[in-house]
Amino acid sequence: SSIRLDVEAAPARKVYANFTEIEQVALNFVINAQQSIESSGRSMGRILIRLSDSGKKVRLEVHDDGPGVSGEDEPKLFQPFFTTKPVGKGTGLGLSVSYGIIESYGGATGYRRNDWGGATFFFELPGCDLPATTNNDGPPLLH
Repeated sequence: SSIRLDVEAAPARKVYANFTEIEQVALNFVINAQQSIESSGRSMGRILIRLSDSGKKVRLEVHDDGPGVSGEDEPKLFQPFFTTKPVGKGTGLGLSVSYGIIESYGGATGYRRNDWGGATFFFELPGCDLPATTNNDGPPLLH
C-alpha cells in the first residue's frame, strides 16, 4: 500500500516532558493510523500529523483516512488490553500506555471521527514559557 504522510507544524511553545515518552505516544498514534488504513484493503491512504498551540496547551493530532472506530468501541479505546486488531497483531496496551504518559504530564488524550471518515487521535500538554534548564533532575523541555 502507499500511504501519504503530511505534517502541519505551527509554531508552538515548549512543553515539559520526556522526549522519548512523547515520541512513543506520537509513534503509537502514527502506527495505529497506518495499520488502520492497511486493514481497509485500500491501495492508497493518507495520514496527517498536525501540531498547534492554543495559547495554554500544545496539541498534536494524528488524522487518518482509514475506516475509523465503531461507536461501540470508542468508550474502550484507552482501556488496557482492548484492541480491535486480530489475535497476535496487537496487545491492546499502546493507547492505554499513551494515555498514562500524557496524563502524567497534566495533559489529555482523546479520539474523534474526522471529516475524512477516519480517526483522529490527539494529545494536549500544557505549554511552558520557562527557559530550558540544564538540571537533569526532571524531564527536559521539548519544542
